[in-house]
Amino acid sequence: AAVAGTMMFATRITEGFMDILAGLIVDRTNTRWGRNRPFFLFGAIPLGLITIAVFYAPPLQGNRKIVYAFVSYVILSFIYAIVNIPLSSILPTLTSDSKVRTVLVTTRMIFSMIAATIITTFTTPLVRHFGNDDPGRGYLSTITIYATIAVILFFVTFKNTEEKIKPAAKGKKSSVKKDFQSLNSQCLVMFLFGLLYFSMFNIRSTSVIYYFTYNLEKIELIPTIGILGTFSGLPVLLLLPYITGKIGKRNAVITGAVIYILGTLTIWFAQSTTPILMCGLVATGCGMYLIQATFFTICPDVIDYCEYTSGQSIAGMITACSGLLSNIAMGASSSLLGHLLKAGGYVANQKQTASALRSIQISFIWVPIALCLAIIVLMQFYKLDRRMPEVQKELARRRGLS
Repeated sequence: AAVAGTMMFATRITEGFMDILAGLIVDRTNTRWGRNRPFFLFGAIPLGLITIAVFYAPPLQGNRKIVYAFVSYVILSFIYAIVNIPLSSILPTLTSDSKVRTVLVTTRMIFSMIAATIITTFTTPLVRHFGNDDPGRGYLSTITIYATIAVILFFVTFKNTEEKIKPAAKGKKSSVKKDFQSLNSQCLVMFLFGLLYFSMFNIRSTSVIYYFTYNLEKIELIPTIGILGTFSGLPVLLLLPYITGKIGKRNAVITGAVIYILGTLTIWFAQSTTPILMCGLVATGCGMYLIQATFFTICPDVIDYCEYTSGQSIAGMITACSGLLSNIAMGASSSLLGHLLKAGGYVANQKQTASALRSIQISFIWVPIALCLAIIVLMQFYKLDRRMPEVQKELARRRGLS
């Protein structure tokens, strides 16, 4: 366990540098297919192969097996980044219409939800089917199927997308130093937003099991929590283009944070009243999805604003920095949760002391609420809802589209 923990910490740090490197590579790519699409074409097969390699258990012993696991995972992290970052940074090149971008983000999140549900439902049966008494063989066969499907879908994505919006700064020489200097205040707002939200998301998603198991003694509701957490956000995703069109992205985030806070307080007040607990879980799910989905619609606006203010097109690096800070948030929040539980004297699978129960309550109720309040304050500094028409008009002029 100690070796695994150390390895995962090291890979998290490595992933961050891989993301930045991948973002810089994407920003310096210029082909007849665009900046982003080539990575779907040429990265798909390597990603599929290295994914299979990670789940392959070679006949190695001792440190050699650890080295194989670490090296294969690091390679996977880089190839995944070189394919995944363009999936986000391509969005501003598909359309300059903010409403269409919101629809694209919503569609992507809905299909991600469907894919997660399929994988959750079918992975264990497939592992049992292919592995019989050998789980290792079962996982390898199952991941081979998933990897093959992913490769095919990347090819389909390459064939059916077109980067219509070219950078206004096309052909302009840049450097890593200039790229970082091009980041502006709205980039900082978005980065801090991601840091706060993914910290909240991770702490809440982890501590909810503890809270319902020990504080509420409602362990039978845990499967329902997963279902509600996944599907309560579906109506929000379907309505997101309408919501952001009516009240703007800044207010959509604030509304999501308020809904989450109210849902969490409902759970706190409900104690063991199951119907009210369910209402609280639905509300928190809706709030989280509204915050998260709006975050992803804000990203292309920030990318365009950065190009507008600096003349540099650095979509890849902005996407990579956002991903890096999200990883930091997940790691730091996991550490914070561990320290909170340890400080309260939490002992797994035991009847918890009053101090431990208080620590769990702080982790599940009050820390996420504090982070939501911080998001509400932060969004007072987001200014792009009213600036984007001007930004899009000027970028269109520079691109010769108006």
